[in-house]
Amino acid sequence: MPINPLNALTDRWRKACLDILHWWMTYAIDRAGPGFYGEVNNLNLPGFSAPKGLVMHARILWSFATAYAYFREEALIETAYLAEQILEQYFHDTRYEGYYWKLHADYQIADSRKMLYGQAFVLYAYVALFQATHHPRWLSKACALFETIEQHCGPFVPYNEAFNESWQIPADSRLDVHEPQFAYSLNAQLHLMEAYTALYKVYPDTRLLQRLLQLGAFIQEKLYSSSHLILWVDRSLQPVSQAFSPGHEIETAWLLMDMLEHTQQTNEKIKRMAFRLGYQVRQHMHAHDGLMEPIVPAEKQWWAQAEAMTGFLRLYILSHDKAFLQATAYMWRLIDRYFIDHTRGEWFWGVDEHNQILPHRYKAGFWKGPYHAVRALLQPSIVDKTNGG
Repeated sequence: MPINPLNALTDRWRKACLDILHWWMTYAIDRAGPGFYGEVNNLNLPGFSAPKGLVMHARILWSFATAYAYFREEALIETAYLAEQILEQYFHDTRYEGYYWKLHADYQIADSRKMLYGQAFVLYAYVALFQATHHPRWLSKACALFETIEQHCGPFVPYNEAFNESWQIPADSRLDVHEPQFAYSLNAQLHLMEAYTALYKVYPDTRLLQRLLQLGAFIQEKLYSSSHLILWVDRSLQPVSQAFSPGHEIETAWLLMDMLEHTQQTNEKIKRMAFRLGYQVRQHMHAHDGLMEPIVPAEKQWWAQAEAMTGFLRLYILSHDKAFLQATAYMWRLIDRYFIDHTRGEWFWGVDEHNQILPHRYKAGFWKGPYHAVRALLQPSIVDKTNGG
């Protein structure tokens, strides 16, 4: 049996993963309320008035369900069930179906939009809960949400991305005011593909397969240009921004390859694109000592570093190119040195170009859950399977 080249890191990653999960159970659960704080700062102090985001809660559910399947600690599945309860009781629209985008701190609806990005993460989370427990109820929930998405957002690729409460398309599709005005985004189409890939693993439906192949082709044919990925396009599929994101590029590379693997498809154009993205993101990492995201001023954000660790390892498994394995280890050293709060726990949001912690960012909040880091740290299990372990 081949030697697992990451054996030396496996125990450290497992501990780092459990540290994150235990931090969330200690500092993010509102002991006086029904669920989780909307925000926790770098000192582990909660923001009592912070709004509660759909994506953060879906990512909590995904992370704790996935971790339970790996570690089998009862406290993990209990936390997953808590997140599911909040999603069902407060975010779920029982009249029109789908899930609201944002709640106030008191769980009243703050933003009733139905964003494709958010629906995708809820679907992804329910699949993880089914995989962890094998309870058919959770697969039924995932399949029902798949039908809701197909009915209101599809059935054509690219999918419409923003809707009001009753599924009418609003004038503004943005997730965040800092984004340009756009019709379709790489981010939403990519994460829908991610969620659909997860669902296909446990529900190999022919219509689901068709949508996955259409999403992969759309990203490769319409959002890939001049060796980079276009982040936002208008209705005519013309770019509305020249920015490119190394974090999204390495994430796209491995998620596309993951989709091909689990649908047992061969697409040489997608494969060449994925490795091209992997090579250039690896160069970017070495040039900047991490991945710099295109905001002003530029930041090295936690999620991009985690996706690089995940993506480089996946590309190593597929290619056996040791440069990708070395890049995985290099990225872990950066994360361990600059991003993990070894004193108070969890990971910081990020650092500036000089690797100084960003004091104004939260440690947990609307856009930051445990998902990216937990997934990156669970990667040794994939290597074990690949090596026959």
